[in-house]
Amino acid sequence: ALAAGEINFIVECNPLLGKQLMELAKKVVAGEEVPPRVVTEEGTFTTEQAKTELPNRKY
Repeated sequence: ALAAGEINFIVECNPLLGKQLMELAKKVVAGEEVPPRVVTEEGTFTTEQAKTELPNRKY
């Protein structure tokens, strides 16, 4: 919808958290210290950015 010009801005909530989550879970199980807050890479997109980035999305 963004690339088609039907809306004009998107805030992404990245659904590809599995790898990051599993790395943290393994550290917890191993008794390793993990940070109290983990930030996931997310972003925002304008219409032009969506047209460029859409073919590269894994979801």
